[in-house]
Amino acid sequence: MSDIMPLTMIVMGVNDHLRCGVGWHDRAYDERNGVCFRWTGARADFCLEVPRRASALRFMVSGPALLTGRPVPLSLYAPGRLLCHLPAAAPSDFWTIAEMTLKTLELAEDNAPAQFTIRCETFPGTRALSAPFVPDRYLRNSDFRRLGIMVAAIRVV
Repeated sequence: MSDIMPLTMIVMGVNDHLRCGVGWHDRAYDERNGVCFRWTGARADFCLEVPRRASALRFMVSGPALLTGRPVPLSLYAPGRLLCHLPAAAPSDFWTIAEMTLKTLELAEDNAPAQFTIRCETFPGTRALSAPFVPDRYLRNSDFRRLGIMVAAIRVV
């Protein structure tokens, strides 16, 4: 038995460099409330160790709904199989908690590392991604990145 605790949480600015894979933009800071976060692209990969008793992943998220007039949808996949879809994971530009169920996740062993992918897609399973947020379209700030959702933390519960 190992004395090392499993890594069941990602906090941007603390341990994100250890568990966030492709699809994540550089860290940013929300000056309104002091939150460190990362934007995703249309999809982003991450890895967490998941106990068998785990029931969900909780995401602390925000999005550009105030500018775009639409919430950010979010789908959770592991490995390649849809686990959960939230049509309005980030319904406003305030930070909120989005809970995504792990009911159908099959684990080989307790606290096994699990590879997850989140996708900002309107219709889950069809690969039809929602329109990306391009800041320059709304702010005229020369930022042409194609952004998905802002994530500050991910936790296994």
